[in-house]
Amino acid sequence: MPFLNIKVTTALSEDCKASLTQELLDATASAIGKPKNYIMMSIEDNQSMYFAGQKMSKCAYVMVSLYGNSSYDSYNELCHKITEALLKHAGIPKNATYVSFHPTDYFGFNGGLF
Repeated sequence: MPFLNIKVTTALSEDCKASLTQELLDATASAIGKPKNYIMMSIEDNQSMYFAGQKMSKCAYVMVSLYGNSSYDSYNELCHKITEALLKHAGIPKNATYVSFHPTDYFGFNGGLF
């Protein structure tokens, strides 16, 4: 069960969030090989973000949590697709988009672990 926690400094309309969600849903399913109906996302816009003590006007941080693990190539592909989607939908430059990956052996749902 992948979970993408997306934080951006820019304001996003609901239509923009819906388009971004769909593109990242497809990208995640393709790159990681997980079914779309198991992918969860959170999009938080208008976030205050700082790098090296400086407030960033356009910046994104995406944390991808994944039950299990995947290959370097899959993560790299997804990182590229996330970066492209954020540039397209939120206007966040590639050099201001940061993505981290967090595989885990334990993921809880419905009161228990998978």
